[in-house]
Amino acid sequence: MVELQGIRVSYGNLLGLEDLSLTIASGEIHAIVGEHGAGKSSVARVLAGLIQPEEGRILWKGRQRQLPDVNASRNLGIELVSQDNEFFQYQPVAYNLFVNRAQVFPRFFFNRSRIFSAAEDIFASMEVSIPVWKKMADISLPERVLVDIIRHLYPEPQLLILDEALEKLAAYDLVRIRGHLRRLVKNGSSVLFITHRIDDIYEFSDRVTIIRDGRVLITESVREIDKISLIKLAYTQISENARRRNINREFYEFLKYNEAILERLPVNLMVVDHTGVVKLMNKEAVEYLHLEDKPSFGRHITEVLDFLIGESSRSLLKAISEGAAYTAYDLGLEFDGERRIIDMTLSPIRDGLQYIGCILIINDITEQQQLRERIVFSEKLASVGLLAAGVAHEINNPLEAIYSCTDTLKLNLEKPVISGGSGSNAFRTVERLESEAEAIEHIVRNLISFGDEEGVDIETIDLNELLEDIINLVRYNTRYRKISIDYQSARTSVLIRVNKIEMKQVILNLFKNAIEAMANGGSMGVFLTRTGGSSPMAELTVEDSGPGIPAGEARSIFLPFYSTKRGASGHMGLGLSISYNIVKKMGGEITAENLSPSGCRFMIRLPAAG
Repeated sequence: MVELQGIRVSYGNLLGLEDLSLTIASGEIHAIVGEHGAGKSSVARVLAGLIQPEEGRILWKGRQRQLPDVNASRNLGIELVSQDNEFFQYQPVAYNLFVNRAQVFPRFFFNRSRIFSAAEDIFASMEVSIPVWKKMADISLPERVLVDIIRHLYPEPQLLILDEALEKLAAYDLVRIRGHLRRLVKNGSSVLFITHRIDDIYEFSDRVTIIRDGRVLITESVREIDKISLIKLAYTQISENARRRNINREFYEFLKYNEAILERLPVNLMVVDHTGVVKLMNKEAVEYLHLEDKPSFGRHITEVLDFLIGESSRSLLKAISEGAAYTAYDLGLEFDGERRIIDMTLSPIRDGLQYIGCILIINDITEQQQLRERIVFSEKLASVGLLAAGVAHEINNPLEAIYSCTDTLKLNLEKPVISGGSGSNAFRTVERLESEAEAIEHIVRNLISFGDEEGVDIETIDLNELLEDIINLVRYNTRYRKISIDYQSARTSVLIRVNKIEMKQVILNLFKNAIEAMANGGSMGVFLTRTGGSSPMAELTVEDSGPGIPAGEARSIFLPFYSTKRGASGHMGLGLSISYNIVKKMGGEITAENLSPSGCRFMIRLPAAG
């Protein structure tokens, strides 16, 4: 239909178009997109005869043409709907509809009723209900824009240029005008459509040209370029050297480079449109969500992130629909059979003022959260350990005095030979006092060992042998309580370098807790393995079939003076905290988790000796 070759336009010292070449085919809707000041309107004004290019040629249906003014363009069948929408504000709609149309306004003599009738016929054919007798100043802006489009559309031009005109239409008028544009194109005419609205391009354009700094960067079929790529090309500053002749190649290479960056970013990134449909997902996100065999492009975000439920899902969808920024921290989710903790960040993408989609980044912070909890937990233990050790040492002083007093009393009292004999009650009272003092001393020793950071006697022991000795020690108690023990030892010796007494204390404490948890009988599993590799580890697992750790208390069981056996006598809540401290001093770790459907598992990992 029309071809521009090497067009140059300047406005004083400001360059509008430089070496611009553009071809508009017959029977197509051709969109032009670009940043403000890129030169889009200058292209429209050149074709409409409003400005004259300083350089270049205009070919109309293969023949070179000069377009010195608007009339020359109109004679070829070119109509321009500009952004200005200039009207005679105090004249009827009908008069404005036929401005500069000699066939309706023959010089100074015209027929008012004929003009009104012609206007009503045109509006009726286009299903427009604006009263033709109203003054232009009395109708709304969308209605004035609609009149402007119709006055250039009804002559059925060969080339209709819409310079950001559709943006101001009401929604129902936009749908109606689109239908008329398609019919116009079907009859062989062409439409040049200048816009900032990306959605309009994809809804009814055939090809799109991107203009930057007065040059055509690329022209492509709408079917061959997705929205995100179009936005990148049209609204991203690609290169400082934007004047090179091979600009198309440069932009294609940049697009591939840009997409490669997104693909390799070490974050889970996806891009969705304003309806929540996934348009891009990088490799990291595909692998994290295990979507290698499930195409994500074109699926809704709720299908891809099906683990998001409840308020998390509703908040995300609301932010996407409204185009609002959204951040969610520490979301606890059941994902891929595991408990995961994630942060989500949603950032809207806008074309000027129009919201077109958003970027979603998912950051898995499960490991960081666990590490943070361990650090906080260690700090709590260290603080309480210092306090406990200090209190214990202070208690030792009066204990020494109590022992001295009880020894003196026992020397001065006669030990009873026969029950009920003289002095027997006093002697037994002193013995009971001494026994209670010993209980206090035992608690104090535990407190001191909890806070003691000094080295202890280390020796190499076989954990298999130590476990067998301890199991034999508790076997009578477990039989009495109807608890079976399943012990699976390692196939080879598992040597570790520890303090044997402390290690025995840790294992006995785990066995004691497991036995007490199964008041009505049950089963206990003890499993020992040795892992290989450059840093071999001894792994001891103790499982029971009891009720497990109460909900919400898994993080607290290793804290000093904390016990799930509330109200039970003899439970100070120090067993697991002391065990935790011992294992930590040995360079290992101890963890606990509930089993399904019931039960509990404790695991100790210690460095294995050579």
